Amino acid sequence: MTFQQSENPCSQRNRNSGTFEMFTEKIFGKSAIMNSAGLAIPAKRQIADSGLIVDAVMHSPNAIGYVSSPMIRDTKALAISDGSGPAILPTELSVVTEDYPICRRLFLYNWGAPGSMMEAFIRYAVYKPGQVLVEQTPFVELTPRIFSVSPPQNAPVAYKGIASKYSRIGLSFHFSTVQTNNVTSELDSLARVNVLRLRTFLAQHEQTGKNILLIGFADGEEGATSSKHVAQQRAEEIATSLRAVGVIVPSENILNFGADLPVASNETLEGRQKNRRVEVWIRNGLQ
Repeated sequence: MTFQQSENPCSQRNRNSGTFEMFTEKIFGKSAIMNSAGLAIPAKRQIADSGLIVDAVMHSPNAIGYVSSPMIRDTKALAISDGSGPAILPTELSVVTEDYPICRRLFLYNWGAPGSMMEAFIRYAVYKPGQVLVEQTPFVELTPRIFSVSPPQNAPVAYKGIASKYSRIGLSFHFSTVQTNNVTSELDSLARVNVLRLRTFLAQHEQTGKNILLIGFADGEEGATSSKHVAQQRAEEIATSLRAVGVIVPSENILNFGADLPVASNETLEGRQKNRRVEVWIRNGLQ
């Protein structure tokens, strides 16, 4: 959507585009999609091509538009907040860890039999052969990479100390919305795949679980003391899943920061789910 000050008209993506639907859902809510007529700009101001949206922004002072991250080109990407959460830029790390507020997963569904052509295609797309091709494009590949991180100013001293000695591995673990005893402990679909990706990453770099940190976080709904307990449980759940595939993370490398450093607002279910996460860090100098 391109907004322009004064008397200049507004422009937006064509209502038939998936980008329009996703943006409307993320910003205005799912119910807004069913009633999107009230959000629509006149047809003559709707732009069907992301490249044209970018061109419009680049040549229109004070304009703001939305496109997928590979289309940004020479325009300035903005840090976005989902409300009371922190404003986050669409960096490669924030996109691949899903910390950036306006992002969504693309699912590939397989209803073919094991060993079918369909299953082979999905494995090709999701794992190394396909991801090598993604790496050659402006898109963000799913193969884990190492990122240096500057912690926010409000980060705990201990967290800043970690960031001075360790770097982030470009994946996070999130949990399903199913709760047991008020604790969400079941890994979601991407987290289960990320367990295998992390194992492969460590093997390729000739590293072991001794060289990584698992840091758990909670959403703060449980109170300060309970949040630290829940965050620790989540980090230990990831350690258990890694142990099942041969990666042993020492107990002293399994940490938590409770409800500190939320990446999203705790006022929404989606925001709380993002804050229930486990980060992975690797010691500097080992990559």
